[in-house]
Amino acid sequence: MIGTLSRYLLRFVAPRFILVSVGVTALALLLDTANNGDQLWDDGGLLALGRYALLRAPSIFTSLSVFSALIAILITLTELVRRSELVALMAAGWSQRNLLAAFAPAMTLMAVAHYVVSDFALPSATQGLRDWGFEEELDRAGDSLWLRTGENVFRIGGVDTHGEMSDVSVFHLSEAGVLDRRIDAESGRYEDGAWQLQNQSATGAEGADIAAPQTIPLPLSPVRLRRLASDPRSLSLASLNDLVAAETFGARPPHVYRLYRQRKASQIFSILIMVCLAVPLVQRFQRQDATAQILASGIALGFVYLALDSFFVALGEAGILPIVMAAWGATGLFALVAGAMMLNQESL
Repeated sequence: MIGTLSRYLLRFVAPRFILVSVGVTALALLLDTANNGDQLWDDGGLLALGRYALLRAPSIFTSLSVFSALIAILITLTELVRRSELVALMAAGWSQRNLLAAFAPAMTLMAVAHYVVSDFALPSATQGLRDWGFEEELDRAGDSLWLRTGENVFRIGGVDTHGEMSDVSVFHLSEAGVLDRRIDAESGRYEDGAWQLQNQSATGAEGADIAAPQTIPLPLSPVRLRRLASDPRSLSLASLNDLVAAETFGARPPHVYRLYRQRKASQIFSILIMVCLAVPLVQRFQRQDATAQILASGIALGFVYLALDSFFVALGEAGILPIVMAAWGATGLFALVAGAMMLNQESL
């Protein structure tokens, strides 16, 4: 019986999730393109606007997918109420746990959609925006990328897609942590597994000029270097794992990469929580025509979740909250609310 109902619910949820996601993403894109509309129009008219929309859509979808999942589930449940099907299921002895189990395929579909877009489409789309000039790699980390490997500290002004970096400085520290050598170069190019400097100069501890080396001991390929310069929100899970495991410190503290690695899991789990929240919410109004009230409550809860999630993540990035609390704080709070609502509804 659960299998039959699961297929039935999946046919309801899937198109509604797609429609809500497209609608929410399109609305956010309209607001987003307003900031760059003049530049986009000058850059290529409608084709440029369309290209920008395609490249920005994965980022917006990923940010709002939990909200879209909540609204899609609420629309499905209100439709079941309107047809008196939810009332019939409850009268037949179905518990909330049975109903949640029937939603499992739909939850899986939405979770997979979120993962595929965030882990595959988003990194490629963000890279396309950077190459186009609409997404600065270091816009959230100051003007330069700072790295440290062993006794060397690197400052890199920029990294392009052709394996070149610009405005390079290398600070060599002694065992006591004192600066004893500095190397400056106009640019560097990755060739034969090493970074070759161009137009370089070097100074010693006393400020005197010394011979400048042709290469620098930076054990990072251009691809890995660009990952370090990227916004962690746009990185795939594999890239985040690579940066967490690396012994290199980039433009952001290591805990930021661990935070966003855990947040990928928390966002997927949040979709499950939204279903647990929607079922008791709709059951409270199943014997009355309250579609508008249900959807208004769902939209309000969705915006509260987005605000809380941004708040916890911001505190986590600043190092004020532990990583687990920052990544799972909003999800955990909504899980408690959903659990309380389910218990309260079952006691009625």
